[in-house]
Amino acid sequence: MDKQLEEQFKKAFFDILNTDGPKHQEHIVKLLSEIKNKLCQFVPNRPDIHEKIEKDLNGEVTWETQRKLLDWIEQFQAPVYDNMVKEWKTQLPEQIGDFLKKYYHHLEINFKHLHDAKVALARGENIFNPVTGEMPTNMKTGR
Repeated sequence: MDKQLEEQFKKAFFDILNTDGPKHQEHIVKLLSEIKNKLCQFVPNRPDIHEKIEKDLNGEVTWETQRKLLDWIEQFQAPVYDNMVKEWKTQLPEQIGDFLKKYYHHLEINFKHLHDAKVALARGENIFNPVTGEMPTNMKTGR
């Protein structure tokens, strides 16, 4: 029941973002602030990157903001999502509410992956190769 209510609230919130008016812009600014906060949590001990995120995503929300958000998540996401984000870039610009809904969902998934890896490390688990204990040599960055 709680999960269903949460989903309904999220749907209503993101639907509001596609409407015009000052309330619309206020909600977008609040959500963008939360997104910037989450992006910074990927690198909690890097205030220099926090400043770059803030500077890059500060100001008026425009169509370019969507591209910038995708550029930032590419830096932190697992490589398995690279093709999906490249596809999203080809579909820009989108309705801001629709874009932010799927972006926020993707951000939450990546943040959960990071959190799960940190918890596993704290338990002493090997998050790399559980068979050999070695780090893969063919890893690529999110760039």
